[in-house]
Amino acid sequence: MKYTGRVVVISLFISVIAVWTILYFLIVSDAGIYLPITNGFLQYSFGYTILIVPILWWLGKQYDKAKYLTERDDLTGAYNRRYLLDRFGEIKPASLSLSIIDVNDFKMINDTYGHHLGDEVLRDVLTMLRYVLNKEDIVVRVGGDEFLVISESHCLLSQQIDFDLDNNMRVSVSVGTAVYPEQATTLNQLLQVADNNMYRIKKRKR
Repeated sequence: MKYTGRVVVISLFISVIAVWTILYFLIVSDAGIYLPITNGFLQYSFGYTILIVPILWWLGKQYDKAKYLTERDDLTGAYNRRYLLDRFGEIKPASLSLSIIDVNDFKMINDTYGHHLGDEVLRDVLTMLRYVLNKEDIVVRVGGDEFLVISESHCLLSQQIDFDLDNNMRVSVSVGTAVYPEQATTLNQLLQVADNNMYRIKKRKR
């Protein structure tokens, strides 16, 4: 079964309620009177030990998992559109570039070689982007065969990028870039300028 971020968040909420219900029953109710915490453990009158630290560690892990799944694309592991919308307002650089990356002839790749190879191409595109970008740059999969990069170092220009896959298949992507604040000042404006530049580059290839 494939868990979505929403399912994990709901499961985490139910788990927290269940854990605290058990703790309340054992510690606060007549089932057991708690004693002071010693060395990370809570001892109560029945002589059993409640492992507070492992419980908190497990809850922390569940929270991290839920947060990861709500921010990430299931297929590639890149950030998703929701993360972009939440994060963009927090970025306050003097200048940045927003680039849209579109895989050329992606429908043909899916139709000819199958969706399995198409998925591999998308993951390889992400690997290539992470190789050429700076660590601080943000890579987002916005849907289908399109990625988006936010870079304060202006790593990507409007251009074609060709690269080879491990199976000797050659793939190219079209990149359209918009620069803040010279060309646009809002996210929607940047997306529009970058999208127009990307399609201009794509037409040039044809």
